[in-house]
Amino acid sequence: MVEPAEPPGTRVEVMVRYRMYAFYRAQILAMFGLFAVMAVGFVTAAVMSNAPLLVFAALWVAALLWNGYWFLLRLVYDLELDGDVIRWRTPLRSGTIAVVAAGVAVV
Repeated sequence: MVEPAEPPGTRVEVMVRYRMYAFYRAQILAMFGLFAVMAVGFVTAAVMSNAPLLVFAALWVAALLWNGYWFLLRLVYDLELDGDVIRWRTPLRSGTIAVVAAGVAVV
């Protein structure tokens, strides 16, 4: 059987999705919560102790902030192309953008 042709000018909606494993968001949030609690402990111990621990605590906090920025705000765990809209999600943010606004040619 032959499928009827699409009328000229109509678009076929296509949905494509990339998604990390099911508990990625929960794992990242729990991991950074634990690391933040550890950072408070390191800073508290460093203030009451000696200089080498203060350097370690400062490096720990710097690494926590750097990794928190990337893993919580920038790395996408759910990406979806639905027609001419891209939807994305990170553990703390989400958004949409039109494919045309992204500078991608729609064929």
